[in-house]
Amino acid sequence: MQNNLIRILNDLIEENINFKHEEINILTTLYGISCGNDKDKIHIEIAKVLELMKSSALILDDFLDKADIRNGVPSIFSSYGSENAVLVAEIIKSTATIKLNQLLQNFDSDIAWKTMCIYEETYRTICFGQLEEEELLKSQLTKTFPTKEKCISTIVHTTATFIQLPLIIGSLLSKKNSNIVRAFANFGLNIGIAYQIRDDLLDILASTKLTGKPENGDLIYKKKKIPIIYLRDRLDGKDLKSLLTIYNSKEQLNDDNIAWIKYLMNEHNVVFECQERVNNYCEKALNSLTELSLDDQYFSQFKSVANLLTNFDNIK
Repeated sequence: MQNNLIRILNDLIEENINFKHEEINILTTLYGISCGNDKDKIHIEIAKVLELMKSSALILDDFLDKADIRNGVPSIFSSYGSENAVLVAEIIKSTATIKLNQLLQNFDSDIAWKTMCIYEETYRTICFGQLEEEELLKSQLTKTFPTKEKCISTIVHTTATFIQLPLIIGSLLSKKNSNIVRAFANFGLNIGIAYQIRDDLLDILASTKLTGKPENGDLIYKKKKIPIIYLRDRLDGKDLKSLLTIYNSKEQLNDDNIAWIKYLMNEHNVVFECQERVNNYCEKALNSLTELSLDDQYFSQFKSVANLLTNFDNIK
């Protein structure tokens, strides 16, 4: 099995290096947009490094979530176990770090140092965000905890930080001024929040074929994501008591529990509220770019990515 795992590890690195892992490499797309007209081939290599780092974090995420599927195929965790998943994630992360260090030798030392700090700080923030998620998972769902603000904070420290990374690094390495770097970072933060709220909703409403993840996974494991918090805040009386009871029990949610929660979400317009929040964060992301006076063609690239990450087409 060990030889097979090493082959899988090499394949994972090869997939990211040659853009084979996903139909759309979103970090690469964002990095390319942030670089603008800078077409130096070295930027392609840096984008590959960011994709490697993302793979490392997602392997750890699957381990923490005990997820069987990632992008429609068995996860490293489900195929090879916890210990191997952690080691593979660490090997991929160290591979990415070494490659980035090598590539940054081509830039001014100050920019290279700042880029490396941002890269490492991003990974550390994501790890802290994962700890926040674990704390939420183990905590009791009450009438007042967690708050929407607490859930958004966890998103900021995970998905949104990831989405920010290529925009910040790309604009730094292509020598954009500080106002542009800050605006791109704000765009990434808000579009990252929008994307994750959408993803949490899709986990409940969409099929495995669309998401590439186990259907109803967040509900089965009673994760306290934004859709559930919005639902809780709209309930009272018997329904609220029942939701808190099943969410705080030791058993996983069964099919009847899941069907009942989905019924309540429909009755209380939770889907609509989530979609409204996604649209609001998307609008906020695009508004963060308005003071830059980008030309229409350049702005349209950001708008296209925002639409890609936040649309609800084919939700069923």
